[in-house]
Amino acid sequence: MMEVVISVHNFFYIWSCICRYCFLIPKSYPLASAGPLLCAGITVYSPMMRHNMNQPGKSLGVVGLGGLGHMAVKFGKAFGLRVTVFSTSMSNFIYLVMQIKLLRGS
Repeated sequence: MMEVVISVHNFFYIWSCICRYCFLIPKSYPLASAGPLLCAGITVYSPMMRHNMNQPGKSLGVVGLGGLGHMAVKFGKAFGLRVTVFSTSMSNFIYLVMQIKLLRGS
């Protein structure tokens, strides 16, 4: 496997990784948005693809609306799934109701 080695001469950092695990982030994309996609996003996306959860009309249950749950809801919506969130937190319920109202323009 091909490795990438990057060095910065001022402090001499060396990074070594396998190319297939490297992704170029476009300069126009905000880095604050890229971090969650590369961490929580891939954690949720990978099993969704493994279990064919990218076909519109299927149902997706998400337990908890934390970092991973929030990404699962976003991916589920993007894939056209019927998403159900299970949570015991009233603040998460209020958040979801407000998001639905915003999406519907109510």
